[in-house]
Amino acid sequence: MKQDNQANNDFPKIGAPATRALEAAGFSRLEQLTKVTEAELGQLHGMGPKALGILRETLKERGLSFKVGMTGDAPKKKKGSPVSRTDKVDEFLENLSHPLKTEIEAVRSIIKGVNKDINEEIKWKAPSFNYKGEYLVTFNLWEEKRIHLVFHNPQISKV
Repeated sequence: MKQDNQANNDFPKIGAPATRALEAAGFSRLEQLTKVTEAELGQLHGMGPKALGILRETLKERGLSFKVGMTGDAPKKKKGSPVSRTDKVDEFLENLSHPLKTEIEAVRSIIKGVNKDINEEIKWKAPSFNYKGEYLVTFNLWEEKRIHLVFHNPQISKV
């Protein structure tokens, strides 16, 4: 079955969940990814930062790139975009039962205060922050005795 997937697309090895996400969204060729922004792809269930990085590098090697999105552009297909989802994060935190809820809210406030263009949303069932579509940091709420942050490694390129 794995061989069939490789025969039907020309994606690099990005992992089964990310490959399935692309195929479920109707993508079968790498060149098709030039029609969408990296942020839009990042919203696909199963598409993580590692897979996005591999796709970005593969496109670059072929002289291609993801579509360049404008700040504040709304996604065309999926919910959750580089635009801020503060209302969703507020609702999520209101219902959160966590021993460090006060500290989580304090760290959230610090992150949001760094730059007015930092957006937030819920990703991986936790508050996540991005800047111009590049994920910066996401809370990992499985820890109950300390605050655990996942820092993403965005490859912000100069356009």
